[in-house]
Parts: sequence; C-alpha cells; structure tokens
Amino acid sequence: MARFVLPSFSLVIFFIISSCCAGPLNGTELVKQVCTHTSDYNFCVQTLSSDANAGASEALAKELVNAALRLAQTKSSSSQDLITHHLNNASTSAAEKQLLQRCLVHNGKAISALSLANNDLNSDSFLDMVEEMQGAAAATENCQYIIKGTRFTALEDMNRVLINLCEIGIVSTKYFSADDFY
Repeated sequence: MARFVLPSFSLVIFFIISSCCAGPLNGTELVKQVCTHTSDYNFCVQTLSSDANAGASEALAKELVNAALRLAQTKSSSSQDLITHHLNNASTSAAEKQLLQRCLVHNGKAISALSLANNDLNSDSFLDMVEEMQGAAAATENCQYIIKGTRFTALEDMNRVLINLCEIGIVSTKYFSADDFY
C-alpha cells in the first residue's frame, strides 16, 4: 500500500511566504517583461532604460507608464510644431496643406487625449488612462494613414514613435501592483 508523505511544516511555510511576499516585478526585470509584449522590444528597452525614473533599479509599472506618457506628450507637441512648420512653408502645395490640416486635427486629438491620460494617471483613474492612450494612438494612426506616401517622412517617423510610446504605456499598466498605488 502506498504511503502519502506530507511535506514538512517549515517547507510549506517557506513556499507560502516566498510566493506571497516576493513582491512585484520592478526595475530592469519589469522593463524586459513589459518590452517583450510590445511591437518594438529594442525601442522599448532603450526608451525606458534611458529615463531616470523608469530605468531605476526599483522602478514600478507606474514609473514606466509615467515615462512613456511624458515622452508621448513631448512627441505629440513636436509633431504639432512640425505640421505647423509645413503648413507655413511656401513650398507646401495646396493639396499637401489639406492633408496636413487633417493631420493637425488628429494631432490635436492626440494631445488632448494624452493630457487627459496624464490627469488620469495622477488621480489613479487607470482604466480611463488606458482608453485615453488608446485614443491618442488611434488619432496618430489616422494621421499616419493620411500622410502615407507623401514627402512628410519626418512626421511619419515622429508618429511611429508616438504610437510606440502609447503602446509602452498601455502594456505597462498590465503590470500594476498594489505598490503602484502608494
């Protein structure tokens, strides 16, 4: 007859303590985990690692989201400046100006959505923040579609970066832990 052997009490306690108290991922391990789930791993790692807060050894998901959001806001403002520059350039044709005007509207939506997302992050309204970041990425993708195949490659590059930053922010929220709320 087979005997059932119970593990020692101290071994059971060790596994319970180690599994419940290991804590959330943070720092470099969190960056790697988040970036594995993005469309551009190298861009993600490089971006987050170069940020003083997100790249810190004890960085939590909220710092990663904050870094991606700040960079996305900066990139969307830079895109707006570039669009305005092209609109004011004498060499821009009337047809190109129409495209750029449409892009400017979408860029304005992205800027507004990112501002709301930032407010949501600071007030711990994370579900709304994700929706706003998705909205910013969608507005930017609309601009991408409008200018595809034109001479505005610098704007396309800026838009691609902005979309990637929104993606990083959204993916990072999946790694929130209780520590992110203190």
